[in-house]
Amino acid sequence: MFDFFNDSAKKQKSASDISPSFLVTKNKRRMSFVARTDAISEHLVRLGDNETHHIISNGSFGSNELLLAFHRKNNVKTLYITTWSFNDEFIDVMKEINPEKVVFLCDKSIIGRKAAFYGRLRIFAESRSNFLIKLINGLHSKVMLLECETGFYVYEASANFSRNVRIEQFLVTKSRELYDFHLEWIGRLL
Repeated sequence: MFDFFNDSAKKQKSASDISPSFLVTKNKRRMSFVARTDAISEHLVRLGDNETHHIISNGSFGSNELLLAFHRKNNVKTLYITTWSFNDEFIDVMKEINPEKVVFLCDKSIIGRKAAFYGRLRIFAESRSNFLIKLINGLHSKVMLLECETGFYVYEASANFSRNVRIEQFLVTKSRELYDFHLEWIGRLL
């Protein structure tokens, strides 16, 4: 099945420091995120065992939107993620879906590249007993393993968990065998 369609650490602001233009920009970003999530949600199909859905995004959505839309249709219970990068939208998605177990592997360079995002994710993870973060040197894969009420799914993509306007490819496969294959090599990194 086929379908086409330099951050630095920032100082925390108090409410009195936030300008109306900042709030407008934040609200526009949130509204845009909701619209992109709705757009991909319409294209997600129910997969049978060992079926794969191939998707090409022309910048209209990314991994964060796909994860949230997928969760809304399949109720993610366990989640393994490998990625090179992420942003605030990823953290917001994690708060919303709140799976029973999360294992998050990210490239170690995130500490220097996106210190504010990493710090926020670390604080979020520490507030939950079911969220493990592991930093790995040289990690560039973008794989998600999703155990859901509807089965075992593997997500393989070119996109990180950040906002982008690039053409990206996504494969979503319902397969216990492929899930176990990826789980085995991810487990060796833990």
